[in-house]
Amino acid sequence: MFRSVYAVLGYLMLLAAVSANAYTINYNLNGGVNHPENPESYDEAAGRFDLKEPSREGYSFLGWYIEFAEGVDVPPNMYYGEYQDYSMFVLANYLGSFSVYARWGLVPQTPKQDERGCYLIYTAEELYGIATVSIADSTAFSKKDDYKFEGCISLQNDIVVNENLLDSTGNLSREDYVWWVPLKFKGTFEGNGFKISGLRGNDGLFVTLGDENDVWGKNVTVVRNLGVTDSYFSGSDASGIVGKVVGLVQMTNVYADVSIQGLRSTVASSTPAADSVRFEIHYVLNGGENSELNPAGYAKGDSAIVLADPQKENDEFEGWFLDEDFTQRVDTIKTEHYGDWTLYAKWKSYFVVDIEMNGGQFYNGTEFYKPHVVKWSADSAAYVLGKAYWSGFEFAGWYADSLLEQEITEIPAGNTEDLTVYAKWNTTEYTITYHMNGGENSLENLTAFNAADVGFEFKAPAREGAKFYRWTPEKLSYYSAVQLTEKKSIDLFAEWTPAPQMPEQDTAGCYHLKNKEELYWFAGLVNGTLDSTERNPKACATLDSDIVINENMWQDSALNLDDSLTYFVWDAIWDYEGTFLGNGHSITGLLANSSCGDERLFAGLFCNASSYKNVVNVKVNGSYVQEFGYIDNFVITGGTMPAQPGTLHGEWRAVVGGKSVSLFGLAPGKMLFVYDLQGRLLRRERTEPTMLMDFMDAGKFLIRYGNETRAVTIR
Repeated sequence: MFRSVYAVLGYLMLLAAVSANAYTINYNLNGGVNHPENPESYDEAAGRFDLKEPSREGYSFLGWYIEFAEGVDVPPNMYYGEYQDYSMFVLANYLGSFSVYARWGLVPQTPKQDERGCYLIYTAEELYGIATVSIADSTAFSKKDDYKFEGCISLQNDIVVNENLLDSTGNLSREDYVWWVPLKFKGTFEGNGFKISGLRGNDGLFVTLGDENDVWGKNVTVVRNLGVTDSYFSGSDASGIVGKVVGLVQMTNVYADVSIQGLRSTVASSTPAADSVRFEIHYVLNGGENSELNPAGYAKGDSAIVLADPQKENDEFEGWFLDEDFTQRVDTIKTEHYGDWTLYAKWKSYFVVDIEMNGGQFYNGTEFYKPHVVKWSADSAAYVLGKAYWSGFEFAGWYADSLLEQEITEIPAGNTEDLTVYAKWNTTEYTITYHMNGGENSLENLTAFNAADVGFEFKAPAREGAKFYRWTPEKLSYYSAVQLTEKKSIDLFAEWTPAPQMPEQDTAGCYHLKNKEELYWFAGLVNGTLDSTERNPKACATLDSDIVINENMWQDSALNLDDSLTYFVWDAIWDYEGTFLGNGHSITGLLANSSCGDERLFAGLFCNASSYKNVVNVKVNGSYVQEFGYIDNFVITGGTMPAQPGTLHGEWRAVVGGKSVSLFGLAPGKMLFVYDLQGRLLRRERTEPTMLMDFMDAGKFLIRYGNETRAVTIR
């Protein structure tokens, strides 16, 4: 069982003592030259450092990986980039002195495509070049990015990456090997009877196979006529061909003769080989009859095949095509490009209608992300054009010309000519209703808009004695509204804080808070949100009087924030390391839009503190924290307080510790989602009763589980 960094980060962030011990960093460069700025040691002082990339002529750097740390057992494939953003204090208390090694790969060369769109792989460098035509997938947290490829790959030779990688016992025979890149694959991989040998990697030739988002099971990933030999894979999902199958996959005539190190090591003892390969040619005749001259397949070494015309009674053949939409014509099969072929017969009576949506999204209720075509036969009934839809626009009919002058509703029976029809659209007007919460709106803010205005950034309003905080789509929303993102009428709510005022300091440097403006200034000082003022989490404060932030928020025991009232929102004080003395005074009317999990300690005034005993003798009255509920007559004494009667809160909790979030009270096997404040999905995970999630970036995030959402702030 490996000790996880996530399980200790929360504790490490609360450690108060900082030593000046020096810790060493050793580098295994594997033939490379280190970057001159990379340190050989570090201490626990505040700050961070980045490990720069080394160099090695003729090779591509794939990342730093940890091979030893005095503070933790190191699992395989422990990527240092996972910890790059942590402070030296955290690194020291978790890793201590540690060693990293450089992983190298071959310099990738982008492979060429044939008529089918297949990438042709002749060399090991072109095999690595698959990454150059892939998308970097950074959704897999705590590891280096995978590469997601979708399409067709056709192997044209045996490929050797590391020659004689394994010895006779199946173990690594050399140390100067290059590493394979993590590849997520969906599409078709034609091995063509060839094999790939000498791979050193984590999971296998592929990290995953299949389309994990194909809920309808329409897309089948195919791997055939392929061998993987003389290779070594180590990791939690290590295998020869693929680590995980995540969608519909068909593997035919595929074998692996490799060594793997997963939960247990396995050494292959057999010597399999692919069956002899003959490539198939599939003909889609569309009602015609094929010529006897057209072969059903070919083998390696056959000469090029000139395609003969099929026959169809009372019709005229117009050519063979590589796609069912008849856009890629082909007359000859180049047999030096190995793999199966599918050909489509085009007939004069079989015409194509190109549907030019002009920005539209739906045709006859179906959404399209690429040009849409309809195939129709001249001996069928007239083709009636369907309805189109585009969010933010009104459909105004089909036209036979791009100038939108010749309206058309159907293609008459007997037509044999291909044609293009064009959609016409009229714009739809939408409204924005502003709820100013006592403020004065900017004259630049739109009150009406259409689709062309999407992306408009909302301007800040003004309010005497207040500072604008943000626009939200609803009162006390988790989400900020920064710009127009949707084509629909919306409401916007202005949120304000009191204009901060710097309080007086005593000779000991402690701030004396007498009103809400000074309280908000102090919160901004600790949270680092004051303009041109450095964050000070250790600042000391003392309450000199009772402070009222909001009044008359409650009506018949319910929160009342109708447009006739004005109010200020509160952002809890985070990561507090100082001393806050209430002196028996009260704070009334805290109104917070998020729960950070420690309301039982601080009633929403603070989110967390290095020591709860340093916040004492403060009473919180008539306040409200989203998802926790109404808080009244709550005295912060420096100890844990019970939840107040009538408070409402979920059964699960999210507690921030440094750059990790601890989650408690979850049901196993459910889905959990993380969003940014604009509502964009960042990650999704299956739940366990207790979880630790790592966040690489600072900021505010939303964690949604079931019907509830928690807001967290990562510093």
